[in-house]
Amino acid sequence: MLKDRLNPGALLDQGRFEVKRAIKAGGMGAVYEVADRALGGKTFALKEMLNPGNNTEEQQSAGSRFISEVRVMQTLRHPNIPKVSASFMHGNSFYFVMELIQGEDLSQKLKEEGKPGLPQQQVVNWSVQILDALDYLHQRVPPVVHRDIKPSNLLLCEEQGRVVLIDFGISCVANPGEGLWIGTPGYAPPEQQYGRPEPRSDLFALGATMHHLLSGIKPTDFDFVPLESQGLNIDRELAAIVADAVIPWPDERIQSAVEMATRLRSLKNIQVQSPKPLGQD
Repeated sequence: MLKDRLNPGALLDQGRFEVKRAIKAGGMGAVYEVADRALGGKTFALKEMLNPGNNTEEQQSAGSRFISEVRVMQTLRHPNIPKVSASFMHGNSFYFVMELIQGEDLSQKLKEEGKPGLPQQQVVNWSVQILDALDYLHQRVPPVVHRDIKPSNLLLCEEQGRVVLIDFGISCVANPGEGLWIGTPGYAPPEQQYGRPEPRSDLFALGATMHHLLSGIKPTDFDFVPLESQGLNIDRELAAIVADAVIPWPDERIQSAVEMATRLRSLKNIQVQSPKPLGQD
């Protein structure tokens, strides 16, 4: 997966950023650890997005969308969202520089510790944090929709108990008329796959993520076996919240991040625990 990627020592943005190592890579881009030579070698994460355009017009359009979206991302300030500090183009790819989060993504944690799922107390704590971030995104004008919430895009800083929503490379300012769907099958709701993402689409994706983390079963084709029927020791109220989040029809789904977080915080048998406060910048 790392073929044709940037090698350690490569310099970008007029020599400002030096690639230290590849963190992960996929078909549409990669993430690297880089040193900012303008800041004395301070390390950051560099997100690479390959330009999917086949001709000059498509590439220019993709470039305009990238610049527009990164400008929005650079204004985001939330403890569960990495800070984006710079962006540039290099060759046929787009790049943005963001806070380097040291941690393990929840898909890896599920593989290592799932029995078959993870403890419901942990899943509820993480979900409330992500809902706080989603409320922040969805309240912006226009709303920002992440469009790809799943376990591998949730990074856990174990020491702080903080979970961070990563991979904003395909996030967008909501534009129902765009007609392009991007996401991950199993986690993306029907309206998103029809090219009409909206804030409630992220709630479906988080519900699918919670179901996966609690059950250990990866979602497919909107088929979510009720948690209480799987022989798992899952709180009934929690199972009902997850079920209400993954309803295919958005008008019948949980309507907002605030509503979903309020229901999770109101669970009688599970008390939400806050992460350790972040140090000052």
